[in-house]
Amino acid sequence: MHDSRTMKLYFSEGACSMASHIALNEAGVSYTPVAMSFDKGDFAKPEFLAMNPMGAIPVLELDDGRALTEGVAIMQYVATLKPESGLAPKVGTFEHFEFLKWMNFIATELHKGFSPLFYTSRITKNEDAQKDIRDFTLQALDGCFEVVDQQLAKNPFICGQNFTVADGYLFTILSWAPWTKVDYSKHKNLAAYISRIGERPAVLKTIQIEESLTT
Repeated sequence: MHDSRTMKLYFSEGACSMASHIALNEAGVSYTPVAMSFDKGDFAKPEFLAMNPMGAIPVLELDDGRALTEGVAIMQYVATLKPESGLAPKVGTFEHFEFLKWMNFIATELHKGFSPLFYTSRITKNEDAQKDIRDFTLQALDGCFEVVDQQLAKNPFICGQNFTVADGYLFTILSWAPWTKVDYSKHKNLAAYISRIGERPAVLKTIQIEESLTT
């Protein structure tokens, strides 16, 4: 069994890495959180680029020195460390493929869907074009919110009756809404769900750790 005592999670406060951070705390495994700073040049350091040439977080450094990148992979890896936690359905079951469906939906439609809102001014300096990009992005996101809202009308969690790492991932991405001035409040099931997930002890612990190591 993997000795999780020396794992290190490289993260930035409130970034997509928070989903992997939540997964670790939900699983209850031991790890060391390592806060990364753009201002301090942490992402350009040779030792970090050796783990992830993309210079991005999250990175999970294992006890044997190997590094796992990409949040979707890290979250599923963490789930396998404590299979009894139910953080991912059993591999090979239909429920597992449904879980993979939602993980991919969150990654491709929501996670990347938010990206233009962070980088609009880099895409174009034309203010009219910026508005068009924002309006298009918000419309696309709203359609995704509706799909999720319908799923949550039937289930307490995104994959059904049980919390999985997909819920921590969805919560993390939706936590960007205040920063980007995205309003999903009309989607009542989604809004209630995000509030509920935000009250989970592991989520509160994650937020507290990230704030304490960053400030």
